[in-house]
Amino acid sequence: MGDLPKTIQSAWKNAIVSVLIESGYAEGLSQKDLLLEFSNTKRMISFDNLPSVFEAQSNQKTEKRSLESFLAQKYPITLYPEPEGYTVEIKDLPGCLSQGDTAEEALQMIEEARILWIESAYENGDPIPPPSVS
Repeated sequence: MGDLPKTIQSAWKNAIVSVLIESGYAEGLSQKDLLLEFSNTKRMISFDNLPSVFEAQSNQKTEKRSLESFLAQKYPITLYPEPEGYTVEIKDLPGCLSQGDTAEEALQMIEEARILWIESAYENGDPIPPPSVS
């Protein structure tokens, strides 16, 4: 990267850091920590060896959160009245939808859907988004 203009180098570094953060690979590391680690890396970085560049630091700084801590999070719920019942959604958890004949039943169903969504993501190592602030 030494032959690239500084603005391109900086943009490239920021793009890689954003991908690492958004993918959940660098969980627990701040953008500042990643950029510092990126700047201190003396070897050539490619997409093939990028995970190994940050793996040691990531493992040192993160402790895996418990499933219970994710399940304890409170997510905003949206309830939509329909002609024949209710549809309910947790927008923060993509695809987490349910329905019921009554509002109460729909809310019970979305609670079950929320738990299953979080358990599935946790077991598969997928990122679990934090609840949005209403």
